[in-house]
Amino acid sequence: MKAAIPKTKSRDSVALRAFFKVAEKWQLTPAEQMRLLGDVASSTLYNYRSSPEGVTLGTDMLDRISYVLGIHQDLQSLFSKSESANTWVKKPNSAPPFNGRSALQLMLDERLIGLHTVRLYLAGQKGR
Repeated sequence: MKAAIPKTKSRDSVALRAFFKVAEKWQLTPAEQMRLLGDVASSTLYNYRSSPEGVTLGTDMLDRISYVLGIHQDLQSLFSKSESANTWVKKPNSAPPFNGRSALQLMLDERLIGLHTVRLYLAGQKGR
């Protein structure tokens, strides 16, 4: 009987797994996930999800994932209930950077700048 070959955990595969966990908590559609990752193709998204081992991500995608993970972490610390933290991204928001849009819509519309804007907004809410 052959011993199972352990799967290596690269920085990139760990980042992808974490992104997909957040995407599940936020109930993101595949189209939303593709957009947040930088407009990747659906086949790329499928490949990332099904076998993240051995994937090498570019700096842009790692930055995007870092923003998503940071936003998720900030929300978890701002809200006492995980459910509230996870649904916040889809709720309309009247605060100046959102102007009635949800944080998710801002991130989808303005791409990397939108991710940065949401992260800065949450940092301000935390008092940083």
